[in-house]
Amino acid sequence: QAAGEISELQTQVKFWFVIDGVELKYGSGQRAGITIDFTYVENGVNTAEDVKGFRVRDFPLRWALFKTLYPEWRTVLT
Repeated sequence: QAAGEISELQTQVKFWFVIDGVELKYGSGQRAGITIDFTYVENGVNTAEDVKGFRVRDFPLRWALFKTLYPEWRTVLT
């Protein structure tokens, strides 16, 4: 960001899963979503970047849901 290559850098951004206007919830009533490590704008494109040192069991499903429900975001997984 300091070099001017990206802007609007945010960390630990929550995205909630909503399908056909209905929030996806667990049996406990808690909203389902994903926390993305970094979001930023690069060359005018909203980018969501997640860094995984250790992948939790449900991460592939959450990542797939994010990419499907938020297609306007470019995704980067490192």
